[in-house]
Amino acid sequence: VEAELQKKLGALALEPPKAQPSSPVAARISGKAFSIRKSEACPQSVNLDFSHQGCLFKAKDDKGEHSVHCGLEKWVDGETAMPGTPPKLTQGKLPPVSKVAASGTWKDANTFEMTWRYYETPHHDTVTCRFAGETIRVEFMDSMTQMSPGRKDKRPAWEGDLVA
Repeated sequence: VEAELQKKLGALALEPPKAQPSSPVAARISGKAFSIRKSEACPQSVNLDFSHQGCLFKAKDDKGEHSVHCGLEKWVDGETAMPGTPPKLTQGKLPPVSKVAASGTWKDANTFEMTWRYYETPHHDTVTCRFAGETIRVEFMDSMTQMSPGRKDKRPAWEGDLVA
């Protein structure tokens, strides 16, 4: 019975979202910074680097650079100190660094969507980057908000322009 349970548990998997593994936009914006228009709780800049079958998403604020490494339509394990993550239900501080499994996919030619699963918690974030010409809009949706139709994530969208 124990061996059977071990086999069953070993076969469990949570598939990453899949749509399109690439877009022509990726090559155009890869490694380039977007200056974020200032508003409350926004970083100074964001950058997406598409290379090595993945995407390194970075946000720079006054405390430094925060990143999440995503696989393209596959999970990549890592750690992040991205502000505002993971979502939480309890009071008190979160640890400074969270373990995360992250994956990204192109929902359409101009929309890159990342899923960040904080595997030491029951939570995840969906982070959507929409590109229009020389601009980016980054939107967040945490797992608790996704379960409550009509609610919005507390984090503001980040909007910015490609740095020349």
